[in-house]
Amino acid sequence: YNNIGTTYTNQSKYDSAAFYLIKALREAEALGLKPAQAMYAMNLGIACERNHDYELALQYQRQARRLYEEESDSAGMVKCMINEASVFYAQEQYAEALPLYRIASEIAGRIGKDHDRYIAIGDMALTYMDLAVYDSALFYLRQSLAYHLDTGNDPATAIDLSNMGMLYAN
Repeated sequence: YNNIGTTYTNQSKYDSAAFYLIKALREAEALGLKPAQAMYAMNLGIACERNHDYELALQYQRQARRLYEEESDSAGMVKCMINEASVFYAQEQYAEALPLYRIASEIAGRIGKDHDRYIAIGDMALTYMDLAVYDSALFYLRQSLAYHLDTGNDPATAIDLSNMGMLYAN
């Protein structure tokens, strides 16, 4: 059910995505599988965010984060924090988004999840760009670019360079 739901999310068919992700979540709850519950709630939150149902998206991301906390799964918590921050970002609630991105970046760095760390760092750069705090945006964007160049992630490098171009255009 989870795979079907995430496939529908990727196809922007959010009603179908929610249907299958809720089925997956209910099955995991019935079986007492907390890690699966957390993942399915997180995926349901992502579907809700993409459907612009921000209140429900936050509800599911927070449910997932609580479950990951109960399981002492820091990596899962980081993903949920980034997702929660993204919900705030989508609503232009930058003051709520930035601390979540910052904490997620710090935790990801401590546990060696560099990919997630630099997702948060890149998102902080974009948030600061939207706030017109260009020195902070450049600070984080340079970190993101260095990481993506170092890891050979050409698509992410291209995005960072494009963002840097927009930043310098301001």
